[in-house]
Amino acid sequence: MGFFAKFAAKLGRKDKDLAQKIDQAAEASRKAEISTDTKGSYDVGLNASSKALSGVLAEMTASYRQVDEAFFDHLYELLVGYDVGSTMAQRIVREVKNDVKLHGVSDPKLVHELVIDRMFTLYVGHDTVTTTLDLLPNRTNVFLVVGANGVGKTTSIAKLAQRYLIAGEKVLIVAGDTFRAGAVAQLEE
Repeated sequence: MGFFAKFAAKLGRKDKDLAQKIDQAAEASRKAEISTDTKGSYDVGLNASSKALSGVLAEMTASYRQVDEAFFDHLYELLVGYDVGSTMAQRIVREVKNDVKLHGVSDPKLVHELVIDRMFTLYVGHDTVTTTLDLLPNRTNVFLVVGANGVGKTTSIAKLAQRYLIAGEKVLIVAGDTFRAGAVAQLEE
């Protein structure tokens, strides 16, 4: 039994199963990271952690009927359990609490989106995020698309290519998703 499961048991929490799931997911993530291939273990570990956190967060929000202090305590425990860090977890919880009050959110399932949004905005910081592509006329334009596995890079590349083809531009896709065998077939569709 991991730290959070023991902690939940001592507090007499009703959601011991969820605490155990957190511990199991964290253990699975740690096991996935143990590999001789550094890049492979990083990719596997990051993918496992991301899926596990998202899934456990969804389960946690679904297990509550109201957004109260116990909900936020549990959210904090979950974030710390996924190595977000105590200070960042406190900040995320504090800002999600403010968002909940500001928008009058009472459904815990809706808080899931607020948490994801808050994590993104805190990660980005004060940087400006823009989704516009600056296509300069009468010259070659190169767009580099990067991201984690499974986030939709290939689909986005295909959509961008289609958009610029419809606009009358010449499009060439080079080295799109070189690590996945299905990428070529997906782009040809």
